[in-house]
Amino acid sequence: MSDNHKQLLDQIIAASKLAGDAIMTIYATDFDVAKKSDASPVTAADEAAEAIILKELARIAPDIPVISEEAASAGHIPVGAVPKILACCSTARRTWTAASS
Repeated sequence: MSDNHKQLLDQIIAASKLAGDAIMTIYATDFDVAKKSDASPVTAADEAAEAIILKELARIAPDIPVISEEAASAGHIPVGAVPKILACCSTARRTWTAASS
């Protein structure tokens, strides 16, 4: 692995840990579960974690478009660019998946 890739990976791992901390903070409360327009569940933990990941990805790799679950559900998909990062959070498993093409 090149130094650049390791640095990028380390930054993504750090962002994931921040998102996980936000998830666990919300899980320690009596949180609500809402439904998106497709009737799938969404919580404040989902939204908080995604906001952290998107902010950190914008800082780490500002020129790479990102598609994420909650933003896409709200209709926010990058226009005119092929996404290179797909970010998906599963609060049930407390994991983030990032796929890069």
